[in-house]
Amino acid sequence: MLTALDVTRQRKLRLLGCGVFRRLQESLFAPDWRQAITASEQFSDGQLSRQEFDRALARIRAQVEGFGSGPEGSAEESASMQITRGIAAVANHPLDVDDITGAIFFARQAEEAWAPRTPPHGTQADLFRCIFGNPFRPTAFDITWCTGTVIALAEGIYAERAFDRLPILADALQDAGCDSDELLNHLRGKGPHVRGCWALDLVLGKS
Repeated sequence: MLTALDVTRQRKLRLLGCGVFRRLQESLFAPDWRQAITASEQFSDGQLSRQEFDRALARIRAQVEGFGSGPEGSAEESASMQITRGIAAVANHPLDVDDITGAIFFARQAEEAWAPRTPPHGTQADLFRCIFGNPFRPTAFDITWCTGTVIALAEGIYAERAFDRLPILADALQDAGCDSDELLNHLRGKGPHVRGCWALDLVLGKS
């Protein structure tokens, strides 16, 4: 699926990579990992400059450079190494499909090493569908559906990652005249949903 994408969509690709790692159980995440994923999301949305982004990722990149090719130790140590490498791949700039493919591979390796402590919340394919929808059949959107209520709800959901409120956004859109079954059904679906969700982006005018 990734090979069919327009790789110039840097924001979408990076947020897909971030979503892959946010699937993993955050209680197991080191502070450096959480900081790096958050910084990658912020950089994607223009909230960090390139210099700020590079500073935020400096520790992760230094760890990857120090790994070498020796034995990885225990399963947990191996998983930690895979996650660090994957997050570093997501932080590449410019980003390409190979970087995200690598990140997905590292995330899978980490899941296998940590199983059964990290029950998956959806699959990578689910995340792809959440972020890109159907790239071959774009959903039409009428700007008149963007009432003050709709925009306020969408902005709050995005900022707070409050994806459990997406069905409320669907109701508000329907009240505003939205008749797109594809859009409404996605917002009301069980997910998983992450930043970059195509339906939420459509409402917010993000690409």
